[in-house]
Amino acid sequence: MGRELMGQITSQTFPRRLSPVPITAGSAVVVGAAAAVGLLAGAGYGLYVLLLVFLVLVVSAGIASWRRSLEWMLYYLPFSGLLPLALYPSQGPGTELKDIAFVVPAYLGALLLLLRRRERLSVPRVPVLLLGAMSCLILVEAVNPALANPLVAVIGIKVWLFYIPLIALGYHMFSQKRDLDRLLKWMTILAMIPCALGLVEAALVYGGRSAFVYHLYGAAAGATTEDFTTFQFGGASLTRISSIFTFVAQYWFFATAAIAVAWAAWRGNRSDPTMRWLGPTAITIATFASLTSGLRAAFIFTPLLLLLIAAFDGFDLRALIGGATSSALAIIVVLYLLGIPFGPLANLTSGHASYILGFFGQGIRFGLHHALLGLGTGSDTAQARYAFSGSAYGTTFASLGGVWYESWFLKAFLELGIFGLAVFLCLCGALVRRSWQAHIAIVDPETRSISAAFVALLIWTLIFSVKTALVDEDPLDVYLWLFMGIQWRLGDASLLPTRVTAFSRR
Repeated sequence: MGRELMGQITSQTFPRRLSPVPITAGSAVVVGAAAAVGLLAGAGYGLYVLLLVFLVLVVSAGIASWRRSLEWMLYYLPFSGLLPLALYPSQGPGTELKDIAFVVPAYLGALLLLLRRRERLSVPRVPVLLLGAMSCLILVEAVNPALANPLVAVIGIKVWLFYIPLIALGYHMFSQKRDLDRLLKWMTILAMIPCALGLVEAALVYGGRSAFVYHLYGAAAGATTEDFTTFQFGGASLTRISSIFTFVAQYWFFATAAIAVAWAAWRGNRSDPTMRWLGPTAITIATFASLTSGLRAAFIFTPLLLLLIAAFDGFDLRALIGGATSSALAIIVVLYLLGIPFGPLANLTSGHASYILGFFGQGIRFGLHHALLGLGTGSDTAQARYAFSGSAYGTTFASLGGVWYESWFLKAFLELGIFGLAVFLCLCGALVRRSWQAHIAIVDPETRSISAAFVALLIWTLIFSVKTALVDEDPLDVYLWLFMGIQWRLGDASLLPTRVTAFSRR
């Protein structure tokens, strides 16, 4: 009886006869691929071969599991500047690696599950009409005859719309809160690497070893530091620092966003003994990294983010006072270590703020006179420079009089016209309203802390976008939309009876 049962299991589990065709074809593919890899490596294309193999593996895994692809992308973002720096001045392929290796596979994997009806990725109470109207305007303006060439429109569409679907994926990304806690913890740990390197770089630069630091960047040194920009204050200076990112502002965006991530990881998982010390440590390191980046805006907007997070996390006056005190102490310590007097820095920063407001007014006046119906999708997008052989402002932004208006709001006005600006403002208000409704629905203190960090980052991004469309750059282009979806799910989960049910996948 035992032999008969074993024979049945064996015959059902292992086919007696395998067709030689798939075996032969598979072997031929493997041998051919190995031969091609060997030939390319021998011809001096080893780096490209490794990159190709990496892409094939990562893309395949991402299509198989879109959640895993997005998780890997978040782990990759702290190091996303390394490849573009290595490929300088041909940074385009390295910059797009994130999208090719992670975002596109995640979209494809989610789409396959939708088509097979294995998942439903709907998001309740999403402002569909405003998102649809905005998308239609962007697509219509893509055929605006004022555009210099069609590639500008393609780039503009990608920058405007490519990451918005991350809202839906973020909403359905986790089945349990502990999975979110684990992700935030690892994001915090990995974020400390570029922040710590940036602090070391700052110590070397301010210690008189700037030549050594710039030598590490090679030909990219000028581009990463905005032509070695330095602000002098008598015997002291404020110098651009970019860590392992391609330009200073990107490093500052990342370091400041790392504060929100670290807060969410720390206060959102208070029972984790590691996060009890790692959270405050990470927030401190990220704060100092942000303040030593060399951007004047850091001394205003980094404390602003800390204040917003503290204010939203329980609406506690003590937390707000603590956030303000911590921010002030951090600024005092940085200024003392760098030898920068507060008065001249305040005058320089206020003067720059006045210039920004004047520049914003200039953009409004230009739009009223020349762009009431819009100049076309991508016409005021920084990445549109890749559509031209040269990157001179006079060429890239010829329709704007050779001026790049960095503001996200001005971009909406100049590219989409006055009606596009109105829809854009309504959409921003609707997104903030949806996030706030989700936040106030949360009762659990840990979940509220995560939500507070994400809502604060959203509002902070919109405030700073009056100056610069930082949402068009890594990592804010991903964080804004993905965190928005996650935060909405946190709020909606609070309306359900249990945590397990709240985070179950649909």
